[in-house]
Amino acid sequence: MAQHTVSRYNSHRASLLLESSSIAHSTPDFEECPAVWDTGASYGLTPFASDFIDYKEVNIPVQDIAHTNTVVGIGTVMWKFEASDGTLLYLPLLCYHLPTADIRLLSPQTYHQLHGGESRLVEQGSWIVMDLPDLGPHHPRHKISIPIDKRGTNLPMLYRVSCDQKEQDTIGPNLRSALARHALDFKGSWEEAQTAFARKQFGMSRSWNTDREEFDFEFKTTQALFCPCVGDDANKNLSGPQRELLLWHWRTGCSMRRVQQLMVEHEGISSNDESVIFPQVIKPKFKSTSSCPIPLCAACELARAKKRNPGVKKQQAIKERQDILACNQYQAGDFVSMDQYVVNTPGRLPTGYGREGINNRYHGGTIFNDAATGGIWVENQVSLGAGETITSKKKFEQWLFELACIEVKHYCSDNGVFDSELF
Repeated sequence: MAQHTVSRYNSHRASLLLESSSIAHSTPDFEECPAVWDTGASYGLTPFASDFIDYKEVNIPVQDIAHTNTVVGIGTVMWKFEASDGTLLYLPLLCYHLPTADIRLLSPQTYHQLHGGESRLVEQGSWIVMDLPDLGPHHPRHKISIPIDKRGTNLPMLYRVSCDQKEQDTIGPNLRSALARHALDFKGSWEEAQTAFARKQFGMSRSWNTDREEFDFEFKTTQALFCPCVGDDANKNLSGPQRELLLWHWRTGCSMRRVQQLMVEHEGISSNDESVIFPQVIKPKFKSTSSCPIPLCAACELARAKKRNPGVKKQQAIKERQDILACNQYQAGDFVSMDQYVVNTPGRLPTGYGREGINNRYHGGTIFNDAATGGIWVENQVSLGAGETITSKKKFEQWLFELACIEVKHYCSDNGVFDSELF
């Protein structure tokens, strides 16, 4: 893509040379250097490092007209434009850095793919209008009109797009980086770019492949990124013989009991009807592999899995008696049902590091249901005694009052803790 962008630059530079010979003999001026609006450029291009608000160094050889140059970086540039209503706009654009260039290139499709909006040709090819993305109901949608030099180069040109240091320091931090989406994957798709960016964050070393114009990753560190194999030597949950048995099971596809049989000498009958001892088919590294306890294999367990009856009983509600308890309760707080639930697996508290004792963890809670609104409040509890249940009741009442300025007029519950004297 870098070569394609530079080729487009050479084409536009040749057009400018036909109009003005000064460009070939002068160093480009930071403020006066024009930007060519070019849909054929894969990414933008600039000769100035001062244009960038973020930057990544690369080393990409590209073929120029007469010799080979090097793209030394890629990043987000901030260029200044004047909208049709006179408003100054600052746009973040993805650009290559080619110090030997003497014009800037703007790739509109790259900007629209990152930020939205569209561009179109108007007035019989005299102007190009860039419609910037809509930022919301309180923000006007801006347009940038770009004239085409029909009497000269026939190119859409923009002038004085550079920003000074004060503008970059003030506005630059508020602009979204173009590298965040492209993730320095200059050739692949968006999904491949995400993969490359994730690998870089994991610390995988990489090198630039100039032939394919993409990064080559070294996968030596992948073992630390993914779950280790069950048969790995680092797995201390299995003994050495068990790990060896599991590896032979995966390799041969035989059951582990059959693999153990192949690891021992066995008696058989020869063709002469004589009893002979056959040697081992598989020679294990550990002597006890043929007699060790058989470990579990995840693939085998999944293959043998069968559907079980959960023992759930279904009851059909009687339509005439549905919502009968709340039939005359029209206002929130008029009728609140409450009940408790018990969990067999203790739950961690929201505070601390999970080091509390089993008895100090959550073992259930209380559920509150407002009949009129259908609102439900669940409060977890360590103990299902009257003291904590009353605390849960007060928290529910506080929530209901803060939410709708409503007080509970009536509670409905069954026996148990709700019949206690404290409650």
